[in-house]
Amino acid sequence: MEYSGLRRLFILFLLWAVAVTVSGQNSGNLVYNPGFELEAPDGFPLGWWAEQWDQTSGATTYQVVAEGAYAGDKCFLLTNHQPNDARIMQEIKVEPDTIYRIGCRVRAEGLTAATGGANLSILNHNYSSAEYFNTNGWWELVEFYVRTPKPGPSVLRLALRLGGWGALNTGKAYFDEVVVEAVPKPPIGALVIELESEKQAAEEQTPAEGVASAGPPHRDDRAGKRYLVLFSLVVTAFLVWAEKRWAKR
Repeated sequence: MEYSGLRRLFILFLLWAVAVTVSGQNSGNLVYNPGFELEAPDGFPLGWWAEQWDQTSGATTYQVVAEGAYAGDKCFLLTNHQPNDARIMQEIKVEPDTIYRIGCRVRAEGLTAATGGANLSILNHNYSSAEYFNTNGWWELVEFYVRTPKPGPSVLRLALRLGGWGALNTGKAYFDEVVVEAVPKPPIGALVIELESEKQAAEEQTPAEGVASAGPPHRDDRAGKRYLVLFSLVVTAFLVWAEKRWAKR
């Protein structure tokens, strides 16, 4: 194959690699794989991991489902078959003293208890959104604004959750289109929650309120994708150089 043909082939490969890299994250959104379109070989969404209170086999199931998504092709279904506090999580790097819009779409059905509904929580800053128990088949918008504490950069331990501390529940909770993004200022009239420091939040939680992990985090593959793009750029540059050398012969 001539060098020009090889160059075209690798340019196409480069474009594919770039598309794969950006597919897991929307512009401005700090959440990786916010719509659960990317799955690990075991079917769990890339970039997320699970925790639950009741570790009994079959107490809770986690599924990426391809029907009824709010946007895209997929959404996430968390089902508590027994009373439980279960969630999928992701750590989001944030800047200090910054306002963030945090939200997702949620659908809830079949919940049996009056507390511990489907919600969006920031575990390491001791904050949870409003809870949903039955959305009548509709996707509801969960959205709030927070200001991160001033001392130093931090992370938000974001949790898509069914249940709560001391509030176990059964039923189904669907989640889609998760977003965490910095904003210069909130909309007029919007409440901004001043997050506690991690130390304050930890002091307010008793040991009995902790949960055990349901398994190790699923690896975030963003770094590997960046290396793929870098490799493609290097190979493409080499082919361009080689083609010029070939033309001089």
